[in-house]
Amino acid sequence: MKFFGNWTTFFLSAVVFLLPWQTRWMYGAVDIAGAHTEFGVMSLYVTEVLLVLGLALGIFLDRKSSTPKIALDHQLPIRFGGVLLVIAMLGTAFADRSAFSFAAVVHLAAAYLLFVAIVLDHVRLRPLLWSFVLGLVPPIVLGLLQVFGGTSPASTLLGLAARDAAQLGDAVFTVGGERVLRA
Repeated sequence: MKFFGNWTTFFLSAVVFLLPWQTRWMYGAVDIAGAHTEFGVMSLYVTEVLLVLGLALGIFLDRKSSTPKIALDHQLPIRFGGVLLVIAMLGTAFADRSAFSFAAVVHLAAAYLLFVAIVLDHVRLRPLLWSFVLGLVPPIVLGLLQVFGGTSPASTLLGLAARDAAQLGDAVFTVGGERVLRA
């Protein structure tokens, strides 16, 4: 725990470590213009849930040492972000599909909460940066294996569909006339 300094930094480090994976729970989908599209999928990301739970638990466990404060030089961006978040929330009332608008506002609120949590005075940035960089290593290794192996097995644990460079329809690029699977 000495490296992280406090519980809030520890939980935020776990969130930014998992951020590149983007694991999510999809709870709704609607076809747009008669076709399935990513824009029609409503989902909740695991990192958003971990952010809220970890931040609440971290601040609760750290409350004995000090009350979290925000430095004066971060007050203006935080207020500006809060105003934008309120405007986005009010915009859901005027949206054609307010459920999708609300789902987008939840993602925006999670991003805003992550920003606010990072600028807390007792959060150490070095562990956050190291966690984010180390969190990028597994996806990079997986991508390299996909590109150089030309195939990717299906994995429900990692949320991956089977891909093969020889199969038409999978994302590829060509090198000297040869199909190479994209990561």
